[in-house]
Amino acid sequence: MGIVSKSGGGGGETGGNAAMDAGGGPDEIRTNLPPRTGPICGRRDEMQAIVDAFNKAQQEKRSGVVEVTGKLGTGATTVAVELARRAGGRFPGGAWLLRADLGPDLAWADLAACRGETVTTSLVESARIERERAAAEPRSLIVVDGVTADTDLDAVLPDLSGAGADIFLVTTEPTGTMDEVVHVSAVPDQAPRRIAHAVLRVKDGEEEVDVPVVRVTDGLAITASLAARVAVAHHPDGPARSLADLPAALMQIVPLVAQHPAALELLLVCGVAHPTLITADALYGAIGNLRARRGLEFDGEDVGNGVLHLVRLGLLSLDEESRVSMHPLLQEAVRAMASTDADLRIAREGLAQGLMDEAAEALTDEGVDIHRAGLHQLRYLRDTSEGDTQTKLAAAIAEVETALGIGVGE
Repeated sequence: MGIVSKSGGGGGETGGNAAMDAGGGPDEIRTNLPPRTGPICGRRDEMQAIVDAFNKAQQEKRSGVVEVTGKLGTGATTVAVELARRAGGRFPGGAWLLRADLGPDLAWADLAACRGETVTTSLVESARIERERAAAEPRSLIVVDGVTADTDLDAVLPDLSGAGADIFLVTTEPTGTMDEVVHVSAVPDQAPRRIAHAVLRVKDGEEEVDVPVVRVTDGLAITASLAARVAVAHHPDGPARSLADLPAALMQIVPLVAQHPAALELLLVCGVAHPTLITADALYGAIGNLRARRGLEFDGEDVGNGVLHLVRLGLLSLDEESRVSMHPLLQEAVRAMASTDADLRIAREGLAQGLMDEAAEALTDEGVDIHRAGLHQLRYLRDTSEGDTQTKLAAAIAEVETALGIGVGE
């Protein structure tokens, strides 16, 4: 059950699997960049710095790699993806988002699936072929996200000696290996107000309306964005609202979440998942399991609308092919809000069943549907669960890994 069609898109932006402007036929998949669902404010200087660094590397005949670094939550990924979205049409090989936090092989195999590989019979081989394709012509632009101090860059990056790919490498701390580094700083003072203004313009159909003043003290883009949405919802033309930190912003937005019957359940389930690429179908299964335990009816349309409700509130980001992600800082705040540890355990159990049902559907005689299998989600939940749930997840993982030609636990 999908949230959006494979063509993706949103507000005229290049997103999902929509074809880009340059090169290829109308049905050729040339990007997996997510649709833009929120305004980009106060980042002109950083974006120009990335362009300048990229041009400098090209002029000096070095590999076109720019490291975009910023504290978790400041918006470094948003800046890199937005710039790739704007510039990607000029790259004949397309513009792509590679999620390094999945692990090298799974990240590249997932990208192959985004490009149209419907089934995978060997994870390692699929990753190798896709990585080699990225290093070859035609030239492409790749945003490599989720890089940490522990990331093996040699395993994640394509061969940079040729002319096949230019890279925006998104990191929370500089790796010390790149010549061109651009730091994304705390949100500028005026950015929250501009975010609120942009949200209001979308809400009121481009009409001129009073703009609320929104202030934050920690400078995180994610807090500023939530604060803007809170101000728009509660005081569209009223007094200033100051939200000191992310938990405070989340507490203010919970009443808005609760306006949708499935949204609070979805918020908790997404809070215990791996933050990246949670399949919509697994969420449907998770909520179905939670409802069954309480003797309640399940309404798939209600759940789908609940996911979109969370996307509109800025609590989930919508990715390609009906997969969503939740920022890890938001997940941490959501878990802290849970009434008891039992609530988190029940949410994990419901999600585990949804994921295992999807993984079973992903296994076919032809191979494995990488997107539906959700191997990174299964592994993450196995490592954060216990008892019978952990045992069942381990068995499901073994089945998927065997079908992909890799050993258990790799």
